[in-house]
Formats: sequence, C-alpha cells, structure tokens
Amino acid sequence: MLDRLTFVICGKQNLNQTLASIMYTKWGERLDTDIRHIDKWDDIHTVKNLKQYLFLIRSGTIFIDIEKFFEELSPVLLKTGIGHLVYDKNKNSVNLNDQALLIESIMLPKTFGSSTAIEFPNFTKSSKNIHHDYTPSYLSRTEGQTTIDESEFGQDIIAVHLNKNGYFNNFPREVRQYKVLIDNPEVDDPFSDYKDMIINTLWIFNNEKLKIKDTEKVLCTGGGIGWMLQKAKTVHVCDVSKIQIKFVQECIDKWDGNNFGEFVHKFIIKNTVKHFHINLLEKQDSNKELLKQRNTFIDAVNQNLQFLLDKYRPGTSVFDIKQELNEKNMIIENKNILECVKIYHLNEINLSNIFDFKYNFVTDHIDDWKNLLSPATKSFIKSCTQPKQNPYNQPACEPLELHVPVDHILDEIVSVQKFLVPHRPESGLGWSSFCIHGKSYDATKEDSFYQDQRPHKWTDEALQNMPKTIAWLKSLGYKTFQRVRVMCLAPRGFINVHRDQTESKLGPVNVAITHPESCKFYLEHHGELLFNPGKAYRMNLVNYHSVINYSNQHRYHIIIHGEK
Repeated sequence: MLDRLTFVICGKQNLNQTLASIMYTKWGERLDTDIRHIDKWDDIHTVKNLKQYLFLIRSGTIFIDIEKFFEELSPVLLKTGIGHLVYDKNKNSVNLNDQALLIESIMLPKTFGSSTAIEFPNFTKSSKNIHHDYTPSYLSRTEGQTTIDESEFGQDIIAVHLNKNGYFNNFPREVRQYKVLIDNPEVDDPFSDYKDMIINTLWIFNNEKLKIKDTEKVLCTGGGIGWMLQKAKTVHVCDVSKIQIKFVQECIDKWDGNNFGEFVHKFIIKNTVKHFHINLLEKQDSNKELLKQRNTFIDAVNQNLQFLLDKYRPGTSVFDIKQELNEKNMIIENKNILECVKIYHLNEINLSNIFDFKYNFVTDHIDDWKNLLSPATKSFIKSCTQPKQNPYNQPACEPLELHVPVDHILDEIVSVQKFLVPHRPESGLGWSSFCIHGKSYDATKEDSFYQDQRPHKWTDEALQNMPKTIAWLKSLGYKTFQRVRVMCLAPRGFINVHRDQTESKLGPVNVAITHPESCKFYLEHHGELLFNPGKAYRMNLVNYHSVINYSNQHRYHIIIHGEK
C-alpha cells in the first residue's frame, strides 16, 4: 500500500515526530514513503506527481505503528474515502477534522483548502459512532441536496465521495489505536518503547561503509567500530546509547587486543544486552541467532573484524589497533553527536547515518544539523541581508527565460536518482550530482580533477533515462556543451560558502527544477537569489555563494556549462 501513497503533511508543530512516524517502522527501519510538506491546506494544489492515494495529515498526527495501521485498514474503505467525521446535530451538517484524511488522488476537489459555496448531498449517518455521538462511523447519501454558502473543512471532499460512491467513512477503531495526536494531553509518549530500545542498543559492527578520516582529531558516533579504526590522535566518541558508550569504554579499558569475539560475547552476556546488531559484512542484520552458539558467534565476530581491517586498515593487525587505542586521546560522551559538532571542521566529523536515524527526528535533534554550518557560512548569510555594492563590471547574475518543461524533467530526474553520486563532500553535506553531459555520469567535478582526455558527451545513463531533458537542452541554442549536471541537495543539506572562479564573467546557467520555499540560495553582491521551479539564471561565480536547504524535501537544479 505504501508504494501507492503520497503523504502530504500540513503545518510545522511537532513536524519531526510526524515525519518519524511515517518514514520509519515502529522500531526504526526505514520505509520508502513519498512525503511532501505544505504550510497551509490550499497549497496542496501546488504539489505535483501524486501517487494513486493521497494521505493528508496535520502536523502532530503520529502513527504509533504505521505498518499495523495499514494491515488493519480494509481495502474496501479506500474506495469511499476515510476521514475524521464530525457531525453537528444542531445544524444537521458534517465536516472533517483535519488531522488525517485518506482518499484517492483523483478525488481531490479544486476547492479543497478554501471556503466556498458548494452543493452538498443529503445524507444519513450511521447509528453507531466511533466514540462520541458526533463521530458517526459512516455517512450514506440520500435523495436531494443542500446549498452551503461557505463550506467548512472537508465538506467538499465528503460531497465528492457521496456523489460518486454513496458513502464516506470515519477511521474505524481498529486503526485508530495506531494513530494519535501527540499534542493531546491524554496521550502517552507514542515513542517511549522505541526510545527505550535505542538508548539500550549495542551496534557491534557498522551496517554501512566506514569513513577513515585523515585528520589530527575526529568526532564520530560509537556505533560499530568506526571509532576504533580511526587514525587520528584524538578521537571524540558521542553516542545516545548508554550501553554503546559502556562498550566503547570497556574496549579501551578492559579488552587486551586478543579474541575480540570472545570479549564481545562476554560483554553481551554479562550486561544482559537484549537489543544488539552484529551487522556482518556491513549489512543491516542483527544475526541474533548466532549468540545461541558461542563458538560460532566468536568466530563470526573475529572474522568480520579481520574483514574490516583488511578493507580499511590493510597491513594493520587487531593487536596494532588496540595499541593505537592505548596511545590515543579518547573522549567518550553519552551525548548526541550533533550537540558536539560546533568545535570541529566538517572534514573532521564522521556523522555515520544519523540523518537517517528515527531517534533524531523523535527527539528533535535532527534540527541541530545547523550546528554543522561553518562560522564563515553563518557570517556570510548575515552579510547577504544587506549586500555590498558590486565592484565588478558584470552583474552577480542574469535572469533567463528558458521555457523549462519542469514536470517532464522532474519525472526523468526521479529515474536517475540511483545514479546520483556525492559531490564535493568537503564543501557541504547532502550534495550529490549526476552528469547528463560530461566525461561520465559520475564525473561531476571540473575537468582538471580527472586529468584525462575523455571527451564530453551525452552519458549513456542520461540517453536511456532523460530523453526529454536532452531534447530541451538541445533546443537552447548552445554551440557546444561541456558539463551539464543534475544537482541534488538533500533535506537539511547545505553547501558552505565558496566561489568557483577568480575572474568576473557570466558563465554557467543554473535552472531550478524543484526549489522548496525553505531552501535558500545566498549570492554575494546580490543577497538571496530567489528561485522557483523553471526559474533560471546565468551566474557570475566570482561571487561567493552558499545554499542551505532548511526544508524536508530534495532540491533539484540543472547546471549547464557550454558555449552559446
């Protein structure tokens, strides 16, 4: 069901908790959900590429267990629309509470989100209610209709469904147990079980590729052994799990450098660790059945440690790693890593996968990503509120009208998402790219970086997946193309302040395909550069610039280098 559904969240209150309950299962496994965000309900009409079903949710609505919610939801109800029906017996009228509404996307009326005159079918309500006499289980249509001069929320939705299907349903009791309003004082913390699990979970190995920093000091999480394999002289470990911090400390204080598997086995048994993940071969797998066979468990852990050493620290023995730990300056704290990043440069931080970690959404720590912005970037953003006079002969940018087929291009960008590669991670976070035209789809940096003679051409991956985009690019009148790239900036991603040339001239063209309202582009000698889908500028990148995506949505632009 989730693969046929678009969630649209309206509002900002308790937004991170709502996101957490939709993006992840109850116990924190990532779900492939299509989520959009709007500030007010009538903004829904700006949302494109909706899936078959549309789930409208007020921010603050929490799914305690979203998988159970849909398991209990009858497919029959989907055909008639489901919302929180509110009956007014004095007026004999019915409307919707906006906390949650599930309909087919094609049933969304153009009037939704606004108060307007509508024709409302006459109806009867069920004799049974969900919990009070104003919450009927369903409505059914009868003969005739009534004119409503100013509609209340959701009345147009109900009218459409009654006219087409004859019924509209309330959310039944069996699914309501898995959905709550978090700001309801009568509701207990819906994430308490999950949070308790996380602070008592042990990650023996990482479930992702490790990043070994070539720096004097490094800040990293305690999950797995990424912290153990770092070469830095000072290693600062921060982790929200109490049992993980205890494990790290005992690795330093009590492990003798021999038989890591036996050490881990004893630690789990002695501390009665209920929640642990072994994650062999960098894959997400608890492998808990191994604990039942002591020798098999010990051998598997020792073999996996050797596998990681061969991959990330070739030529280094397990005992060498232990000796390094004895000589390092180790700082161990039971804290969220995002609380500690301010005193480190971006290239000294190993963030692991904390931006895809349910716990950080649930506890609102996800918003601490702003601590990662460099001091220079923060200062630059402030300076852009009153930009200085342009000292160059050329303007900082020049607007263009390129008649961009935004919807077609966006559809094709979705098809190449799997080819996006990290772009200049030293300059920011969450920045990735794909070459439509260039040396290869993943050669996203400037030519001098590669030092080879490969020609620029339409990449095979673009030819297969982006024919309409290529056709549009060819229509722009370029004599030759150089690099042409899709540039993606992830939610909470940023590009620190920098400039790309030392000579003042108008050069590459930057075209917005999507540009969330909360994504900000700051340009020296101009201020905030305003983008919306289809907006294009020729850029003079002698000027410093920075991009911050404060939104929960991906930003997609196309950057064109070429000769007109």
